[in-house]
Parts: sequence; C-alpha cells; structure tokens
Amino acid sequence: MAPLILEPIDSAIRTDQIESEDCLFTYYYIPSRIPADIQPDPSRFSTTKSIFPYPSDPRPPTPERGQLVTFIPGGNGHGRQYFPIMLHLSEALPGYTYATYDRRQMSLSQPISPSPKLPGVKRKFSHPQQARDTLTIIQALNFDTSIIFGSSLGGIIAYQLALDHPSAVTSLIIHEAPTFSLLPDASKIYDGFRGMHEDFEDGKDVARAWRRFNKFFIGLGDDKDKKEKEAEGVREVSSPEVENEVNFWENEFLSAFWTPDLRRLRSLATPKNSMKGSVFGSEVFEGLIVEGRDGNPSIVVGGANPKRSGGKVVIMRGEKSGEAFYARACVEQAEVLGMGNGITGPRDGVMMVPGHHQGFETEVEAFASIFMDVLSGFEVAEEEEEEEEEEEEEEEPVQEPEIVKVLSVETPRIYENPQQLEVNEKSEKLGKREKLEKKSLQWTSRMSRLFVA
Repeated sequence: MAPLILEPIDSAIRTDQIESEDCLFTYYYIPSRIPADIQPDPSRFSTTKSIFPYPSDPRPPTPERGQLVTFIPGGNGHGRQYFPIMLHLSEALPGYTYATYDRRQMSLSQPISPSPKLPGVKRKFSHPQQARDTLTIIQALNFDTSIIFGSSLGGIIAYQLALDHPSAVTSLIIHEAPTFSLLPDASKIYDGFRGMHEDFEDGKDVARAWRRFNKFFIGLGDDKDKKEKEAEGVREVSSPEVENEVNFWENEFLSAFWTPDLRRLRSLATPKNSMKGSVFGSEVFEGLIVEGRDGNPSIVVGGANPKRSGGKVVIMRGEKSGEAFYARACVEQAEVLGMGNGITGPRDGVMMVPGHHQGFETEVEAFASIFMDVLSGFEVAEEEEEEEEEEEEEEEPVQEPEIVKVLSVETPRIYENPQQLEVNEKSEKLGKREKLEKKSLQWTSRMSRLFVA
C-alpha cells in the first residue's frame, strides 16, 4: 500500500487508507473518548440495535467505542474541510467517533494504477458508487451503522446511501443538498449549468467556470476582510487542490446534481421494512413536534406522522444562503419526504443553521452547538422508541403461573404483598416516563429557536 503523504494536521485526528473498487481511499477519524468510569449498559448491546454499533465485532463492548458520525464531503471533495467541526465536537461530545474521508478521485483518494508508470484512470461520477464508497469507510472503521452528515453534493450522496444501504444509516443530517430538479425554475438552472460546463469543455478553463458557477452562490464571497471575519468568529474555508477542481468539472459537475428518488426513500418507511436501528425502519419519518418562532407547532425531525417522535432525518439550510437554489431545494426535499404537517407552511421541518453553504467550516462553534442539539434529539428519540417498545412488550398478555402454596414450620418466610409489588412497578415506570418527558421538553425548548417561521 502506498505511503501516506499528508500536510500537518491535528494530532487528535488519525489517518488510514483502504482500497475499494480500483481506488485507494484516505480517511480521517477521531475515536470516542468516553471516561473510563462510565461503563456502558450491557442491555444496550444486541445484534439489532446498539449505541456502540458493529454487533458482529468479536470484541466485547467497551466505553471507548462510541456511535459513529460520518461527514461526507461536497463538490470540493476533500475531507479536511470537516476537521474544525470534528475537533470541536470531539471535545464537547467525546462519546462519539467522528470520521470523514477524501472522496473518490479527490485529494489523497486516487484511482489505483495498473502500472507504477501510469496514473490511475479517472471515471465519471456515479451516485451508487459514491454511496458504496461511504459504506466502505464506515466498515473500515469497524462499524455497521453511522449517523450521516452530508453537505451540498455530500447530502445527495447521503440520500443515495440511505436508498441503497438503509441498514447502514441510523440518522441523516442533510445540509443544503442541491437537488435543483425539484425547483420550479429547474430548467433555467440546468440550462445555466450546461452552458458553463460547455465553456469549461471548450477551453478547460477552471477559473472561468468557477466564476460563473459562484454567481449561483449567496453569502460565500462577502467583502469583509480577514480581520473582520476573525473578529466575528468566522473562519476562512479550506481551499481544495486544483486537481480536485479539474476532476469536479471534468467528471462530476453535470451528473452530480441528479436527484435520488426521495419518493422511494419515503416509501421505505413501511411496516414491512423492519430493519431495526436503521433510518428506514418501521417508525421512520415520525416527527417530533416543537414550538416554532411564531408559536405554532413545527416538525423538527422526520414528519410523516407528527403524533409520535422517533424520526431520524434533519434538513438544514444556512441563514446566509438566502434564496440560493440549494437553500430553496431544502424546502422541496422536506415536502417530498413528508416532513410538513400542513400547519406552519411549506418550510415546515427545515432547520435554520448559522452561516452560508460552508457554515459548518466558517462558523464552527455556532454550527457545532446546533449539531450537538440535533444529536441530543436523536438520543431522546431513541430513548422514547425503547420506552414504547418496552410498553408494547408489557401489554402482551402473559399467562399467570400456577401458584403453589408451601407451608414450612422449620423455615418461616416473609412473602411480599403482590399488590404492593404492582404499585412499586407502576411507580417506577411512571418516574421513568416523567424523566424522559422532562428530557424531551428540555431538548424541545433548546431547538425551538432554530426553525423557519
């Protein structure tokens, strides 16, 4: 395997490589760091659902194995754009494992050459292949499942991953996936994209192509200088290699904006699909209702059935993205996925987050704060699901065992009152429910400020 040639990165970030489908991938990760005195609950580990995934791992569960969060890069392809938020999250929420990678034919993930003297062959973009690439990274890290964050083109790949490999996805967080074919002005946008791509093909002028493409972006190229941005806590974006830009225009640009079948994605949420632990199990897209900015109920997560919580899909748009096509596409995605409840309007279910199209990189602290709230919401939803499962199991009729009275003179015994036992069980169950409801309300209160009125 070829040696890694990397620019200096934070010592907390580990790096490795893996071969898959004629490509040598480079991936980056920060392992979870759960305090040693916090022992995991053994009941959480099973072959169907685990907060520390990869149940087929022969090693016993340990506090060091936290749930995986995988960040899929967008069109610029390089994983290092996620390093700042990964580092921030690993300090604030050390119980998770955070990972990203350089996408196929980008940065340090390059085609494998059949000969040392020849470069590897670069091929056209394929959504299913890119989804398999992400699955490869998840499995390389010794996990079966992952929470997926995808921004821009990474969001489209995330949707494809959930379609093709639903059992590998526990939750989806989609940030401004540019599914412009869902928009009313899709034809105009497509013609504009086609024209700029023809310009690129005529002269292979990447700079000119980017200048035209950047006109579609809002908030990215502001006029503030570096000192002003630093004073406001806004960082500079990490620029991709020139080779990444060339690969994007030659092999990805036109095909990348294809929209995965979100209707089929929604249709996977049927009782027939009972893959527990995946985002598309029998309880998918059931929304958690919170109070929005206007005082009306808003769907936070999921949305087909707003009566119960348990959904595991969040769609985000940046506050500085305005009415850019990729921001407007978020609303259409939510509508197709059934995330609107018809009460608060067409933007129901879309979460406002700080920054522009790369706000996760430029406004790390503010973005990460909301990201952590979302992860907390997923935990609340999972706990409520488990609570409901326990209640359903308890509701099943149980045949009472035959009571045999035993009289003993030699060893007298004190038997507990059956009625008192029942009262104690009901009291314990009620306390657990009240505690869960309190936790859910606390999370709801934190989240209510984040939604479009």
